[in-house]
Amino acid sequence: MDTIESIRNAKRKAAELADTALSLVNSKEIETASSYYLKALEEVGRIKILQDNPRDGIAKIEGAFVADADYVMQEARDSRIHAALAYLVRENDVSFVVKNGTQLVIRKDVSGNELKRALVSLKTKLAFL
Repeated sequence: MDTIESIRNAKRKAAELADTALSLVNSKEIETASSYYLKALEEVGRIKILQDNPRDGIAKIEGAFVADADYVMQEARDSRIHAALAYLVRENDVSFVVKNGTQLVIRKDVSGNELKRALVSLKTKLAFL
């Protein structure tokens, strides 16, 4: 019973974060919206763990993680990742990092429309988790 309630709470939180991110995209606040999207996907990851279904892991969710590069560096627990990101940001004048599974893909921009599509996709998938 505890797990079912935890899944419900994580779904609700992810949906709220996705809604907030969508309204931020509509307000042209892309960087802030992307951090809310990342948090929403973290909640989806929690749902997947709680459901204990490793065959359908978060890596299969389309849309990847999108976050402000500085935020990702601050949140990086592994010093090697932190150093690599710092180097890439410095050398490439990067504003965003896309994290897809274990790969970090450096992007100079993430358009509002792209993020909006990813958020709508996430909200649709939440309904079926």
